[in-house]
Amino acid sequence: MEDEGRLGGIDHDMLARIMRAEDALARLDERIAACPFADGFRARQHFHEAAASLWLEGELVHEEELVLHDARMDIRPPSHELTRAHEVLRTRRRIASAPAGWAASREGVNHLARREEASGVTMEAATAISGQDALARELADMDALLERTEQVLQGEVPPGGRLRKSSPDPALHDPQWGEGERIARWLEVVEQAAHEAGALVLAAALVWDIWEVETPLQNQHWLGLQLAASYLRRANKARAHLPALALGLKTISRERRRSSDRDVRLSALIEGVELYAERGMKELQRLTLAHARIMRKLEGRRTSSSLPALVDLVMARPVVSAALIAGELKITQRAALNLVGELELREVTGRGRFRAWGVL
Repeated sequence: MEDEGRLGGIDHDMLARIMRAEDALARLDERIAACPFADGFRARQHFHEAAASLWLEGELVHEEELVLHDARMDIRPPSHELTRAHEVLRTRRRIASAPAGWAASREGVNHLARREEASGVTMEAATAISGQDALARELADMDALLERTEQVLQGEVPPGGRLRKSSPDPALHDPQWGEGERIARWLEVVEQAAHEAGALVLAAALVWDIWEVETPLQNQHWLGLQLAASYLRRANKARAHLPALALGLKTISRERRRSSDRDVRLSALIEGVELYAERGMKELQRLTLAHARIMRKLEGRRTSSSLPALVDLVMARPVVSAALIAGELKITQRAALNLVGELELREVTGRGRFRAWGVL
C-alpha cells in the first residue's frame, strides 16, 4: 500500500483550494460563534448531515421523517434507511457533546463503533453515555432481559449469574475482518497527520481518505466523514460547531469522490469543505433574516406566551409538525396550529394531512 501519510508534493492548484476552504470554514465558524441562535443552527446541521450521509451511500431519507422519528412521532413504520440516518444523527450529537479530541482517539472510535470490549466501556456505560434516545434504551433493556432469560432457561447461565455475551452474527460481521487492527492503522495515520500536516483541511481530508481505503468497520462506513469533522474541531479549525462535510461532498461527482487517484479524492473533499462552508453561510444568513422577522411578531406578547418557545423549536429543526410542537411545548395540537398561524410559518409538504412547517 502506498504511503498514505505523506503530505508533501502539494501543487499550486491544490494549495489555493486548501486556502480557500480553510478561510471559508473559519468565517463560518466565527459567524456561528456570534449567532444568537447558534444552538439551533448546530441542531439543524445535524439533521442535514445525517440525511446527506445516507445520500452519499445511495439512500434517500426525508428530513421531515427524520425529525419526526427523532421525536418518536413517526407517521409510518421507520425504514432501514431512516434508522441508519438516525444513528448518524445520534453519533454526531455524541461527538459534538464530547471533548474536541475524543472522537478521533482510540477510546472514542471504539465507543462509536460499539466495540465496548475493546475500549473498556461496559454495555451499560455505553448506553448511558449515548442514551439520547429513551426508546432505544428501553428496547436495549428488553433485549438484554430476553437474552438473559433464554440463557437461564437453557442452563447456560445460573439465575443471577453473569450474562454471556453473544457472538456477532457471521451473516452481518465477518470474523476475519480484523476491525481492531484496521482501527489501529487508521489511528496511526491520524497521529502522523497531526504532526506532519501544515494544512489542517488537507490533514482532515487524509483522515477521511484513509478511512475510505482501510474500511475499518463493516457496517458504519459513514463514520469516516464524522471523524474527519471531529479532527477539524480538535485542531481548533471549527471551534463553534462540528462541520457537516457530507453536505459539501454530496455536491461533488461520484467519479471524483471514488477516484482511484488519491489526489483527486483529497481534492474532492477539500472542495467539499469549501462548498459546505459557503452553503452554511447562506443558510445562516437566511435564518438570521427569518429569525429577525419572527422576533418582530413577539413584540407586545405576554410573558406566558408559548410563541418564544416555538421560535426556538423552529430554529432548531428543519421542519416541525403539529404533533411535534404539541409534544415539545406541552400544548394541544389545536393550540399548536394556532401558534403556527401566528408566526406565519411556511407549509413545506403540500399535503392536507400530516403537514409540516419550516422557516425556510
